[in-house]
Amino acid sequence: MFRIKDSDAMLHNLIDQSAAAFFDQYRFVTPADYCVYNCKNACLEAEDIPCYAIWQRDTPCHNCSSIRALSLKEPVIKLEYLENKVFLILSTPHTLDGRRCVLELAKDVTASLMINDDRHCDNTIITDVIAELNNLSVRDLYTGLYNKNYAESEVSRCINEKKSFTAAMMDIDDFKIINDTYGHQTGDIVLREMASLLTDAAANGKGWAARIGGDEFILIFPSLSLEQAEPVLSALSRDIKEHLFYKGDSRFSINASMGIKEYHPGEMNAADFFDQVDMRMYAEKRRNKSGR
Repeated sequence: MFRIKDSDAMLHNLIDQSAAAFFDQYRFVTPADYCVYNCKNACLEAEDIPCYAIWQRDTPCHNCSSIRALSLKEPVIKLEYLENKVFLILSTPHTLDGRRCVLELAKDVTASLMINDDRHCDNTIITDVIAELNNLSVRDLYTGLYNKNYAESEVSRCINEKKSFTAAMMDIDDFKIINDTYGHQTGDIVLREMASLLTDAAANGKGWAARIGGDEFILIFPSLSLEQAEPVLSALSRDIKEHLFYKGDSRFSINASMGIKEYHPGEMNAADFFDQVDMRMYAEKRRNKSGR
């Protein structure tokens, strides 16, 4: 990080005076390549360390606020803990010199941070609080799966790092009919039990699962090819169809349409990849409906 008071006018034009008075460190980051830039003479000068190194990590942050800021096109805040100090980080997206980058402002808030939590009385276990907060920010609170922001950020990270992976997007067939027939409470149970089945499948394939819409989910297998993922996904489809739900004296099962695609480095960007998997899922949904 670099001291704000040592920066030039270019930086001060990007942040208001109240922010400059509160934060004391800054840096520019391009999340696509994890590069760090200082601001000198109205230009960005690259540093020779990756952005995550400052947090004493060997790999990119899994809850990267800068990737999320670029994705959401709005500021994102997070807390980091380093060497017995708590830092508040504000990540704001910008376009400078034709590059999409993020301005990260940092403040050591160890002495001024107040958390109203009876379980944590001092900073000796503030890491637990930060871990909980960071975990909440990437989780779907209803199902416990990762949320859409996390899914988009992680897929973008894999693509930026030129890593191959396999994705399976799925949607519960006729979920509205389930809600209308058995009630929304039963529909909620379906979502939670679907999440449990996805969690098991993710563990079997050494991947992770996210809820990206009302009844839409995605599975990502970073270490599996399409061929390797197919047995895991076939077992998941079978488990979904065989899983029984109960409402009073009635019982029913569900089906989920699934679109599957393997990503190869350099193939396309994250948005196009999501679109491709989404199209495959809806093609499968149309086939399921026409086959009834």
